[in-house]
Amino acid sequence: MKLKYKLLTLIVASLMLAATAAIAQSGVVVPCVNCEQYTQRTEPFRGVWHNKNQTAQGFSIDVQNGKLFGIYYGYDQAGDAIWQTFVGDLIPSEEVNIMWIVDATLNQFSNSNCFNCEAKGFDLANGGSIQVKFRHKNYASISIDGGTEQHFTPFIFGVEGIADFPEQTEYLFPDLDGLWTFIYHVNAEAVSDIVLLGNQWSFTSEMLRLSDRKITQTEDGIEIWYAVASYFPPPEIVLIGEINCKLIDVDGQLQGPTCTLLKNGFWFDGFGVKREFHFPPGGLGAYRIFGETLDGHTFEAIKVNSLEFNS
Repeated sequence: MKLKYKLLTLIVASLMLAATAAIAQSGVVVPCVNCEQYTQRTEPFRGVWHNKNQTAQGFSIDVQNGKLFGIYYGYDQAGDAIWQTFVGDLIPSEEVNIMWIVDATLNQFSNSNCFNCEAKGFDLANGGSIQVKFRHKNYASISIDGGTEQHFTPFIFGVEGIADFPEQTEYLFPDLDGLWTFIYHVNAEAVSDIVLLGNQWSFTSEMLRLSDRKITQTEDGIEIWYAVASYFPPPEIVLIGEINCKLIDVDGQLQGPTCTLLKNGFWFDGFGVKREFHFPPGGLGAYRIFGETLDGHTFEAIKVNSLEFNS
C-alpha cells in the first residue's frame, strides 16, 4: 500500500513539474486590471517580438493598411533552424483584453541559394496554421497549429528594462528617456458640445520629453513614474504631467500593476484641467505607448530619439 502511495505521489509530482515547466515556457503573463474599461484599438508594435522564456526564436512583424506580415524564426521538431512567413488581416476582437486577432497560414521556404550564391528559385510548402491575439500595443499571445498559447512582447535591447513588479509579472518596464511625439484622438461622441469639422480635426499632436524610470516607495508597495515635460519655449523644460504605474486596490486586494498618463487636457478643456489616460503594462513599450480615457479619448506616443531628459 505504501509503495502504491509513493508511486502515486511521484506521478502527481511529475505532472505538476511538467505543468509548471510548460507555464514557465509560455512567456510573460501581463496583468490587465479592469480590462472592460479598455475599448479602443491601436495597431501593434512593428518590430521584433520574443517569448523571453524560449531560446533563440521569435517573430518580426509589420503592419500596412490593416494587414499584418510576419516572419517566424525558430526550429522544427528535429531542432533544425527554420523560418516561415505569414500574412493576415487584423480582425477587430470584441473579446475583453484582445484588440485584434490574426489567423493565417505559415509559408515554409526551402531549397534556395545562400546569401553570396547565384540566385535561383525556392520550394514553398504549407507550414501549418498560426493565430495571433494582440492584447495590447506591446503584448500578444500566439499559437501554432492549435497548440498552447505563448505570450510575446517586443524585444528590448537598446534601453534598460526591469521587471519592477516581479511578484505580479515579469514584464519589463523600460526607461523612456527621450523625445516623443504624442498624438491624441478626440472621441467626438464624448464632446457633443463642440463641433469637429471632419475626422481630421479630432487629431492633435505635440512633442514632449519623457524621463527614465523613477521609483517611489508607497504604503501599497512601489510606484514607478516618468516625468512628462514640454520644452517650449526653449530652452525651458516645463513639467506638465507624469506617467505612473502601480498596484491598485480592487475589492480589498492589491492587483496590477496598471499605468496612467496624467497631463494637461485637450484644447477644448478649461485652464488647469488634467486628463487621465489609462493602460495596462502592455500599453507601455520602450518605443510605443498607448492609452485611453474612460470616455474614449486616446493617445499614442512614438519615440523620436533617446536623448537624456536633461540634455
